[in-house]
Amino acid sequence: MSRMKRNCSIVEKYYELFEKNMEFKKVYTEERIKLYRHIVDILLMLNVTSVLDVGCAFGLFVDLANKCGIDAYGLDLPIDELKTFHESLSLSLGKFIYGSIEDNSIIDQIAEKQFQTIVLLDTLRYITHINWVSRLNPQFIIIKEVNNNFVMRYTRKNQFDVRLYSIFDLLKLFPSYKIFYLYSSKYIFALKNPSLPVILTIGRLLPTYTAILERKV
Repeated sequence: MSRMKRNCSIVEKYYELFEKNMEFKKVYTEERIKLYRHIVDILLMLNVTSVLDVGCAFGLFVDLANKCGIDAYGLDLPIDELKTFHESLSLSLGKFIYGSIEDNSIIDQIAEKQFQTIVLLDTLRYITHINWVSRLNPQFIIIKEVNNNFVMRYTRKNQFDVRLYSIFDLLKLFPSYKIFYLYSSKYIFALKNPSLPVILTIGRLLPTYTAILERKV
């Protein structure tokens, strides 16, 4: 399958899930609240003042961050179901941007706001190019993803035909950043400034991870 055809199928599936699948909506409006609270706690720990959630879905993370005093914005595709839901979040009105992070005009719009932090919650897998990172130049990038390791490759169906990234992959994908904190799948523990052997070892074991990348000085 060509990259263009694959990306088109991903977008089509994305629209279908958010506009027609009520179970999918329930996951993003009810079951992920605990995750959003963990990420907001991390932002507060890092003293983050502004954040952009790329692939914000129904925007509940954005709304929670705004309630906690963080200047939070969300970016997602212009799906009617999402836009209607965003309009119900009174605290976050006007804080949603519609389009693709790979669109130059959207990148220009985002760059003007100079976000301190970019959040990618199960979103990195859908992004083809990351040239926008150098243009936005955030201090932190927070990534929550399914781990590309032996366990997940053989036990989890990759329904969107997308690439998954291991923790080690992040070092190659974002060479201007280091892993500042690494959280386990259930946020049971966190490792600060983990060494490469630790990253490789943990990466073989975790089904999912949250990594806090910090821009190198």
